[in-house]
Amino acid sequence: MPQTFYRYFPVAKRDRDWGLFVTTVGESRLGPGTTYPPANHPKGYDFRVRAGRRLHEYQIIYISAGSGWLKTAASGRIRRVRIDAGTVIFLFPEVWHSYAPSASTGWTEHWVGFNGDLARRFVKRGFFSADRPIVRAGEEDNLMAFFNDIMESTRRNHPALQQILAGATVRILALLYSVEQSKLTGDDPGLQAIQKTVIRMREAVETSINMPDL
Repeated sequence: MPQTFYRYFPVAKRDRDWGLFVTTVGESRLGPGTTYPPANHPKGYDFRVRAGRRLHEYQIIYISAGSGWLKTAASGRIRRVRIDAGTVIFLFPEVWHSYAPSASTGWTEHWVGFNGDLARRFVKRGFFSADRPIVRAGEEDNLMAFFNDIMESTRRNHPALQQILAGATVRILALLYSVEQSKLTGDDPGLQAIQKTVIRMREAVETSINMPDL
């Protein structure tokens, strides 16, 4: 049977003043052949797979199990991308998209929707782009821990919940940015050497370092 838990949040002025606010969080464990998307999401978030939708916010959707597909018009033309476990879908405001799990596998999805001045600044400064809607999760244990924190805080309804969720969302964004940056090293021996050197320097922070040896 499908297992789904989600919340949609009202946003107060102080939440907007914080710089980043969260609109929705949730997770669904959907087996093979499950009708998608699950019912009872509010207007503006529900959609028909064939018709797709446009959101007025950013969303990060982490697929931790199963497989499926994403269609997006992020690059100006509609393209279809296969989604496997360990993939993060990054949705941007006003960009048409549609997605669904494969009927043969289903999938497990975890999501957070957000917006605000800080989110828009990240995009304006080039940290994230609608042209890069797919990110490999990389450090999946850490990513899953952040989503678990989000869901636990939501269930407990902590005071200043918006600010707690905003902090966890920024941590997710930082992790995804780190994954993207690590790809830039690729097979370049010089960049790999620099990365290893930085690691050694961090490990030896309380000891003396022989610079020529380093």
